[in-house]
Amino acid sequence: ASIGQGGLSAHPSDLLVGMRAYQAWKEAQKRTPPGVFWPVADQERWCSDHFLSLTRLHEIDVEVIEILDVLQEIGLHEGVSQRERMEMRLLQQQLVHSEVRQWCGSRGRSDAAASLSRLLQRSKNHDDELVLLWCLTTSFIHGVAEIEAASCNDC
Repeated sequence: ASIGQGGLSAHPSDLLVGMRAYQAWKEAQKRTPPGVFWPVADQERWCSDHFLSLTRLHEIDVEVIEILDVLQEIGLHEGVSQRERMEMRLLQQQLVHSEVRQWCGSRGRSDAAASLSRLLQRSKNHDDELVLLWCLTTSFIHGVAEIEAASCNDC
């Protein structure tokens, strides 16, 4: 980067550009009416229009909340509201569901549960089973996946 008469402010670092992109995304979220969740498809379109990654912005959002939690613990911040936490969790779930639909769709499969069932039935490698079980368990622990309804037919 050249340091002209404008100094470094004319060419901000990647970190500052990333921070401004994150702030712009958060501002766009705030324009959503209260009580209405900004759909993932709309967020992905907004990110595409601005050459950003929704997955990366969400990762940054998780990191920001973790930092704010630490600051709250030591008394330097009021913390993050339950509404913000719920919105982040919903976004995380929608992102994962969107990625699963894309993955299944790219392979000609429309039913993620059936795909998972076939994968479990086909697995002959114990290590593959352990990795898959770890992924599933982690998804439930971090709230990415949850069981809404089940029947004996689903087992």
